[in-house]
Amino acid sequence: PLCASSEDDGVRVLLHDEEAAPAPISSVTRILDPDVVFVSERQAGGGQGLGNPHGEHGEECYDLSELELSPDVRVVVRE
Repeated sequence: PLCASSEDDGVRVLLHDEEAAPAPISSVTRILDPDVVFVSERQAGGGQGLGNPHGEHGEECYDLSELELSPDVRVVVRE
């Protein structure tokens, strides 16, 4: 599962939701087209996190803004 780190990010910056249980494969209803899902990395911990003062640890971010999402999709925000 993915989540946003702020309301403002919406589906432009989605991260792995470490608090959510893994979804069973049987719950998959759609496989996203990798040509319209932009994957990047962002600095984790605001430059001081995870025991790394230089902020060199990155976490994958997913941009789904080019996709048409179902009205049933709910973006979870974990700040």
